[in-house]
Amino acid sequence: MILDLNITRLAVISSAYLAAYISLDYVSYVKPYGDLGVTAWNPQLGLGMALSYLGGAGYWPVILASQALSDYVLRTGPWDCHSKFRPRRSLALR
Repeated sequence: MILDLNITRLAVISSAYLAAYISLDYVSYVKPYGDLGVTAWNPQLGLGMALSYLGGAGYWPVILASQALSDYVLRTGPWDCHSKFRPRRSLALR
């Protein structure tokens, strides 16, 4: 019974973190600088640090998976919300 409670708690916290991470990533990617795609603020990093501090090292896989999933969903995946901000290749790199 205790194990079921811990798994349920982990699933709820991980799902809430994932939803908050993707939402913050979408909101914070307002106006990237130049061709690098760097933004002025990064609240997702603070959210990850808070989860790591409060939850411990057991949440590191959740943090890494959230970063990868958010990158896929918002920038290269099926919804590709920020395709117009994607850096273009320069002629010098070809």
